[in-house]
Amino acid sequence: MLTTYRTCEAHITSLKRLLTNISRLADIKQKRGSPLPKIICSYLMTRKNLLELPAFIELAASAGADEVVATNLDLTLSPEMEELRVFACPGEALPGDYLFAVQAAEEQAGRLGLNLRVYPLQFNLDVMVCDAWPLKHIFINSHGEVAPCVYLGLPYKGVAPRYFCRQEAPFTPFNYGKITESLTRVIKNKAAREFKQPFRYRLDLTNPFLLDNPEVPAPPPPCTNCYKLFGL
Repeated sequence: MLTTYRTCEAHITSLKRLLTNISRLADIKQKRGSPLPKIICSYLMTRKNLLELPAFIELAASAGADEVVATNLDLTLSPEMEELRVFACPGEALPGDYLFAVQAAEEQAGRLGLNLRVYPLQFNLDVMVCDAWPLKHIFINSHGEVAPCVYLGLPYKGVAPRYFCRQEAPFTPFNYGKITESLTRVIKNKAAREFKQPFRYRLDLTNPFLLDNPEVPAPPPPCTNCYKLFGL
């Protein structure tokens, strides 16, 4: 993940070294005439750096990046982290300068020919399955636990702290089992099937031929109050 020179001044990381390494990789790709590996720079949007996003686009393009993905702080484990998120919860107003910064970044990316994906800054209540796509993907943490996603796979024992729209929303990390139990068996066991079933029901609502019941089924309990489930 990269940042701008202004933000980098407060950290030890040498942004210049990172940009140089990206440029070297881009040069190697160009000399070989290869589109791979794709160079994607991730930018975690916070209240402290969102206004620098247009400048970051210029830095990434000048280094030879192929794409920039501007992500949200979508797991907040403390009140301080919750205050740093830039997206608006229902009932909250989104500052105009945030929207202006995103628009300026999109225009800058267009001029420079750089692909840019900015995660939404407002809730999407129509998301049936988050983009972690737990129906197909898994995450294996450092303890060898096989989880539906990186957040539920936190190697944390007991109840983990979490905040959702400025309210405490603690959760218990969840996994299907350990990889030592045989990965094939773990991803097909009862815990995995029961976790995924609510998402399958929710996806049925997107099929116009299966709209017998318009009520949206609740997500799996571990996913309640997760920002990712609202497209963020």
